Amino acid sequence: MDQSGSGGMRIADLARASSLSVRNIREYQDRGLLPPPRRDGRVAWYGEDHLVRLRLISRLLDRGYTIAVIRDLLDAWSAGRDLHDVLGLETTVSRPWTDEQPGRATLLQLRRRFRGQLTPARLRRAVRLRLVEPSGAAFTVPSPRLLDAGTDLVAAGVPLTTVLDLVERVQGDLRVPADRFVRMVLDQLIPPGTPDGLPPGDELPEVTRTVETLRPHAQLAVTALFARAMRSAVDDAVDRIAGRALAGGDAHEDLGAG
Repeated sequence: MDQSGSGGMRIADLARASSLSVRNIREYQDRGLLPPPRRDGRVAWYGEDHLVRLRLISRLLDRGYTIAVIRDLLDAWSAGRDLHDVLGLETTVSRPWTDEQPGRATLLQLRRRFRGQLTPARLRRAVRLRLVEPSGAAFTVPSPRLLDAGTDLVAAGVPLTTVLDLVERVQGDLRVPADRFVRMVLDQLIPPGTPDGLPPGDELPEVTRTVETLRPHAQLAVTALFARAMRSAVDDAVDRIAGRALAGGDAHEDLGAG
């Protein structure tokens, strides 16, 4: 890749490394998102900083930011900061919270899984809940474990509509503790009102290391709290069943006494 003798990439090399097209790179450069390359005669050389910036641009675009907003963010974040550090924080925060690999399934396979209960309306709902995602002639399954759990519930006699209701409610319920944890951590590390929304450049690597350290603790804490809540819910359910049984027994005794 280094063909300049002093380090650098041609635009085609940069395109391959960033998984972008040459046309996109030139467009970003024309729009002011990417600094101009170093020129050696008629040859343009791009460096590692260009690659870092392109990766950050791609991630921001994936999150729905416009080109104009990204340009303003990059200008603000690069003031007194190393964009490698900015990208490092963004990578740490946004890295997947599971090592589960997505799966694939055809429509026929999904229908067989759910025993004929997968109507077009329920399939649209499953897509909206991101249980499955259309992908060409088949579907991507973001969480095969979650799909397996739904399959087992349906096989046990729980209607698919009830399973979808459960997924929708639990997803909404779990967003609350997730928001609380993230807000608590970020408000401590990056207090509201911090200029440009990021800490000073010399503090940014330490913030990234702290977030990296806290990630597994967040997962363990939620797992422990969920286990405790499940134990309490099961105990309450057993008490209700026992209460109904005792009430039924009292009724039988009353009938016998009459």
